[in-house]
Amino acid sequence: MEKKKTYQEAVDFLESLINIPVPEYFFTAKGERRKITERKIFIKRLNYLLKLINNPEENLKFIHITGTAGKTSTTFFVSSILQAAGFKVGSFISPHITSITERIRLGDKFIASEELSEIVEYLKPYLTQCAVSSPHGCPSFFETMLAVAFVYFKNNKCDYVVLEAGCGGLLDATNVIKKTEVAIITNVGLDHTSSLGETKEAIALNKKRLFIFYGREE
Repeated sequence: MEKKKTYQEAVDFLESLINIPVPEYFFTAKGERRKITERKIFIKRLNYLLKLINNPEENLKFIHITGTAGKTSTTFFVSSILQAAGFKVGSFISPHITSITERIRLGDKFIASEELSEIVEYLKPYLTQCAVSSPHGCPSFFETMLAVAFVYFKNNKCDYVVLEAGCGGLLDATNVIKKTEVAIITNVGLDHTSSLGETKEAIALNKKRLFIFYGREE
């Protein structure tokens, strides 16, 4: 019963990060008022958190997948191929259907609820530090789940990580990784037009840029 309660507390905490308001202005660690003008800040705030926890993603080998539809299926196909070849494979997908644990897998198994809870507890002080000291603000639900996944994959010494992008594009949070072994674009449709572009051509270029500018913040 206590383990279930701890897991539910972790879920409640993560879900509390889903609807973080994005104000027109925010205050820096020095108390300065700064206007938000670019979404690059959303990548920078995850980078800030990852640096606090010694960049668990740095020594992982990634297969990075983006596109409009078919990303999750492709993630599973690639993971299965790598597993059949004898590799230890982690995978990250979004969204989940019934449980947050569906987003993070080792082989064919979801992350255990106890392990998810432990990693969330480990991250909480660093998320607090981000909220207090980061000039970029506290990471969102998706960004925090990505950090949880990186810690989990590092702890389990994965040979490869198959990483599904969120909305895709240059400003996607998964773009914090510095390099990739293979990059895949499944297909392109009119999705997230407010941030990716209003035509298929513009969206395709944006998603392609996801794989050109790894780790860039400027």
